[in-house]
Amino acid sequence: MSRFFVPEQNIDDAAGTITVTGTDVNHLKNVLRAARGTKIELVNTAGYVFGCTVETVEKDRIVCRIDSKEKSPAEPELPLVLIQGVPKGEKADFLVQKCVELGVTGIIPAVTERTVVKFSGAADREKKRERWQRIATEAAKQSGRGAVPEVAVPADFKDLMKALEPGWLKIIPYENEEERTLRQVLREYFPEKNGTAEAPKGIYVFIGPEGGFSAKEVETCCENGFIPVTLGKRILRTETAGLAVVACVRYETGD
Repeated sequence: MSRFFVPEQNIDDAAGTITVTGTDVNHLKNVLRAARGTKIELVNTAGYVFGCTVETVEKDRIVCRIDSKEKSPAEPELPLVLIQGVPKGEKADFLVQKCVELGVTGIIPAVTERTVVKFSGAADREKKRERWQRIATEAAKQSGRGAVPEVAVPADFKDLMKALEPGWLKIIPYENEEERTLRQVLREYFPEKNGTAEAPKGIYVFIGPEGGFSAKEVETCCENGFIPVTLGKRILRTETAGLAVVACVRYETGD
């Protein structure tokens, strides 16, 4: 069954209807040939899936009747936000797509000391964010997600630390860390692994760009609660490291 994401303001609980607008209208009308009686799934930003029946098809909107509502089983319980040093070329597109499939709940592109990609200004950053957000939306649809992870506007390293939420586990893979592994940290901080009373509210994972982090950046991260970990004896490319860590986190936390 076809699945589309809708903003909260398009859901009318009192009337029991949801209105589809924007580019999805064209897809429903001209690709799927939706008509009165067509069954579709609509998903809101809170991770709920609505089983719906098309009632009216108009030029710029489609009104659907809500038949059922349930929490999406595809949405992970543990928030996992990837902070990714912006890579060159199409690597960023690939990372957004695959990390959404693997279960990140948010992505923060980061501009660090060794980031090669340059932005001409705020408008350029927003344009890139909009592109990555579209990729995230399509990946969420394809993988059956119950919500679309938000892609933030690319942020400078100096602004990142003060923007992060308290109470989260913060992990930074670093090639010069030789002892503490990702698995050790995850099993230390989650109660189902070690019997402690309270687990972190979520996890931040900070991956450096192609040139890695500077020593000063790692020092600043540690001062702000990040835990350096090793990912093994081999140095991973930036587009590999993020995927590997996200997959390992979801495995270890049972999500």
